[in-house]
Amino acid sequence: MDQASAEVLIARTLSTPGRLKRLLALEKERRDVPAHQLVFVGIHNIAQYRWCSEFSLLKSRERELEFFHAYLSDRLAYSLELGHLDRLPDKNDALLGVGDDICIEDINELLARRKPQIGPAEAEIRAGETPLERGRRLEKAHREPHATIEWNFEWRGYVFVGVPDGMTDKYVYEFKTTQSGILNYSKVVAHQQADLYGFFFDRSKKRVQILMIDTGHIETWDEKVDDWRAMNVTEKFASLDAGGPVELPTAVWKCKRCEFRAVCPVTPARQGSFL
Repeated sequence: MDQASAEVLIARTLSTPGRLKRLLALEKERRDVPAHQLVFVGIHNIAQYRWCSEFSLLKSRERELEFFHAYLSDRLAYSLELGHLDRLPDKNDALLGVGDDICIEDINELLARRKPQIGPAEAEIRAGETPLERGRRLEKAHREPHATIEWNFEWRGYVFVGVPDGMTDKYVYEFKTTQSGILNYSKVVAHQQADLYGFFFDRSKKRVQILMIDTGHIETWDEKVDDWRAMNVTEKFASLDAGGPVELPTAVWKCKRCEFRAVCPVTPARQGSFL
């Protein structure tokens, strides 16, 4: 089955109201973990640990259902595309078992079938855009055209889900946008994310690019993937999730602009700094 047909079939299968939440609960039962325990995490959110550890954890908890959906959809879609099955099972237990036989070699085979992603050349500033919308549009306009694929990786009770901005057989590619005044903060997160992708997708090199929105300049780094750094941040994230200490952001203004300010345990200790 081709990629487009598989995606339509899966969307229809998982769109029944409440089914995705029931499937997540059942999957946690299968893994013998409590319903409240965090399992499905985006690699992007893990990298955000280098921005703020508590933000990384809170965002991961908020988006778990979304990443479980990505995990399950990918397993179903790729199994159909690879010809491992010709139809989706009806029962939930059987549905969750699909994709257990997919390996990294299969993912590389599917990557070879993908076409490079080329975005529209729409780099002009638009009135009324949110920073997130502007960043996504500029990324599509300026990043290098590479094929990519999303996949998931089991690690010590977690399932990390991610899709690089691009991949070749040798390196992962990560592209971000920021303001020049906070380049150093954004650079740390971008390199961390590329290290994680490189480690899990088994690439030895990374190419990181960051566009400064206010100047139009693009910084580029071509380096080796740091496997130790990739594993170190996952260890730190797991420790925090288990109740370990929070690593405070180095810049107070991060707390002031954070979407989790009202619920973050770090905020009360810093309120006097940014009220």
